[in-house]
Amino acid sequence: MTEVSGEPVASVDAGNGKKSEEFGLRRDLGLCASISLSGGAMVGSGIFISAQWVLVYSGSVGMSLLIWLLCAVVSIFGALVSAELTLTFGKCGGEYMFILKTLGPMMAFATSWLRFLVLAPVVFCIQTLALAAYIIEPIFPGCSERWDIKVLQKILGVGIIYFLMFMNMMSARVAARVQIVFTVGKALALAIIIITGVVRFAQGYTTGAFGQPFKGSVTDVSQLGLAFQSGLWAYAGWNLIFAVMGSITFVTLLYLLVNIAYLAVLTVPEVKASPATAVSFAQRMYGTGVQWLIPLCVSATVFGTMNARVYGMGRMYFAAAREGHLPRALAMLHTDKRTPIPAMLYLAFIITAILIPRQTSVRMLLKILGFASWMEQSLLTIGLLWTRYKRPDLARPFKPPVIIPIIFLTIALYLAITPIVAAPLDLVLEILQSSKYYIPLINCNCPYP
Repeated sequence: MTEVSGEPVASVDAGNGKKSEEFGLRRDLGLCASISLSGGAMVGSGIFISAQWVLVYSGSVGMSLLIWLLCAVVSIFGALVSAELTLTFGKCGGEYMFILKTLGPMMAFATSWLRFLVLAPVVFCIQTLALAAYIIEPIFPGCSERWDIKVLQKILGVGIIYFLMFMNMMSARVAARVQIVFTVGKALALAIIIITGVVRFAQGYTTGAFGQPFKGSVTDVSQLGLAFQSGLWAYAGWNLIFAVMGSITFVTLLYLLVNIAYLAVLTVPEVKASPATAVSFAQRMYGTGVQWLIPLCVSATVFGTMNARVYGMGRMYFAAAREGHLPRALAMLHTDKRTPIPAMLYLAFIITAILIPRQTSVRMLLKILGFASWMEQSLLTIGLLWTRYKRPDLARPFKPPVIIPIIFLTIALYLAITPIVAAPLDLVLEILQSSKYYIPLINCNCPYP
């Protein structure tokens, strides 16, 4: 294991005096792997979790579909902002490095700890709980609220996390190849759902969901903000910018078709109440004989999404530690594999600690995630605008009109404030519920009571 400081170091071969490859993270991804990782980050657990919550917070079918469309527009604005940052400050480390270069080390330090303590672990916890639910629900149908089943879900989820970490530790190239396979698997899952919905409509079946599509629409600004947060979480993944712009249109079409397919089979109350929408869909359409098929494909989808995120987050922790904003041990790479093993192990440990509390649930974690992630996006956009003002002569290979980052900043601030306005006490209590376990378990190394 070798520690990497601020910049990669070039080594010299003693035999011939020639410079060998610089020691640092390898650039192992080709175009196909990049597209698979981008698609993996965008199309994954979100559509199988967010469909329920977008409908719950928007109140009607028509409003929920409109929100999905608007989420695509916001994602495009976010992708354009990310494109300018990526092409201007093209350095490994993602959002952390962008804020370091635009707002300075103090804000970068704060952002790294926001992501270190909240964003990355919470995202993985949501995906872990979703994957475990889709694996267990066909085996124990209708038992998702039982405490023993919830414990089983968490144990299974932790095992999956450590398997993913191990795979990414061994080789980034192997992880990318696995991602390509699971991208095909998720396409199969979505195809089954969409084709089933189309056939259902063609046969004249209806649940009445589209009779009065906007009936019951929510007009409360804070509730609509929570609906947007849920939808935009499903679109997350625009940091792999070279492959993402073409993906957003395709992903939007997929999400709309999947939501319509759900509502062709399930009623609105059933979608709102189902802990695993695709499982309920499969049970209604295919019965007990082949109801395992869709959950299996969905599990592959969520697994692929988690794999894509493990790849990126391990490297962000590594970059922050290399700059001295996280423990120096996390800036170490495996000498042969060139993968940030300590950073990935530490991330896995944090996820495990957050999953332990009995109160941990997808709904609670989504609220915390919405606040933290959009605060970070707000800082990124402020940094971009500040750099345009302070360093107008800086070379920018790509520069969208200034109105785009301004609009995106307005949306990001609105979405960051929404959870506080909607339920300020609930948000504070939920963060404290997680913190009371996180602080003693990780910062003080105290035993779990």
